[in-house]
Amino acid sequence: MNKPFPADISAGFKKVDITPPYPVSLAGYFNRRISERVLDPLHMRLAVLERDGRHLAFIQLDNCAIRTEDVDEIKNRIADRGRFRPREIMIWASHIHNGPDLEGFFGMPPEAGYLDDLKNRIVEEAGALEPVARCSVQVARAAYQGLAFNRRWFLKDGRVVTNPPKMSPEMDRPEGPVDREANSVVFVDENGRRLAVFVNISNHTDTVGGNDITADWPGFLEKGLNSRIGADIPVFPLIGPQGNINHYEFDSPRGQIGYEEAARLGAAYAEIVASSLKNAAPAAVGGMDAVETILSIPSMDIPPEEISAAEAFLARLGMEESPPPGKSLTAEDLMKGDPVVERIFAKGLLDFAKNKPARFAVPLQVFKLGPIALAAIPGEPFVEVGLALKAVPGYDLVVPVALANGYFGYIPLEENFRRGGYEIRAGVSSILSKDAARRIIDGFQRLLG
Repeated sequence: MNKPFPADISAGFKKVDITPPYPVSLAGYFNRRISERVLDPLHMRLAVLERDGRHLAFIQLDNCAIRTEDVDEIKNRIADRGRFRPREIMIWASHIHNGPDLEGFFGMPPEAGYLDDLKNRIVEEAGALEPVARCSVQVARAAYQGLAFNRRWFLKDGRVVTNPPKMSPEMDRPEGPVDREANSVVFVDENGRRLAVFVNISNHTDTVGGNDITADWPGFLEKGLNSRIGADIPVFPLIGPQGNINHYEFDSPRGQIGYEEAARLGAAYAEIVASSLKNAAPAAVGGMDAVETILSIPSMDIPPEEISAAEAFLARLGMEESPPPGKSLTAEDLMKGDPVVERIFAKGLLDFAKNKPARFAVPLQVFKLGPIALAAIPGEPFVEVGLALKAVPGYDLVVPVALANGYFGYIPLEENFRRGGYEIRAGVSSILSKDAARRIIDGFQRLLG
């Protein structure tokens, strides 16, 4: 391990079990799923940093997403205790699809009781955590092959679909790129002992399915990395922009849904990160800062013909149909035209068209640790957004963090809306204007610049 710079910040780190002790509704699919057992625990990971009287707080949740209004409430309650200002607190989810529903996805009720308890727990733990360890910061970089793939494909007839059937003769080529970096920010004490690792990977966190609670591959990443480096420290997953990325190898017929797949990905990423830590480079944190802006982004425009089509669909097939018991309805079912899923999207579009605001207040936040910048994006941006932020000059490392400080749905590029696919469907998947990605990239470039 490279010799670090002299310890120039104080830090505190903690991992807290937030596994629900009772059955909960699981977030991430189109139908209600009630948890049946716990495969591995869910955690909240916290870090507080202090330098020259400035403070930063990082709060990561093993969850699918958390609403912006809930994030704002948590930040304000923490700020009321006096140490942090709201802009100095970053809260993000690992986007697991087998955790309690905090968002109320697809019109289903959120787990209000669990959410209230979680808010209280976050406020108490963040308020109590003290930055007592003197430490320095290192940056580790890695590039890899496989594991992550663009899930939107051009078919030979020119259409774009999300998650086409594997090995389908109709598939032509992926629509876009993949970010194949696994970059880390490492905190080490004055003796060179690692205290925590932040790992930035662009991949969807949805490998298991079913009705069991699990932290998915980030949980296995933490276990595997600790095993490889001989430590027991919190490993914070910072999921990069992944709205059009997942783990499916579309040219392979093998099944890729199940707990074993989460273990495979987590172990592979752990090996990649562990190898990169051997060449971690020290970063001089000459100062810390937190900056933010609130973008006013228009709502998605719904053409009258789409409203008419949704109304006609529901009039023809009826408003209600229950999914088969035990079945998990996913984007693959949408691509197949499953009537239950199509009803969800038709009803969601009509509800959105009727109730949508003219504009959304979308928070953008950047934490700066000397030559390192962490950019918090409140939604599921396409990978191109993250690649654009990583290319901003002036930093040793820019870390784009998706699912941070709230949730505003998928954030595709403008050209994606002309092609199709699940992520661009208005009302349920996509709520921001078609130029939202450009606005967000421009906003972050100003914050980073």
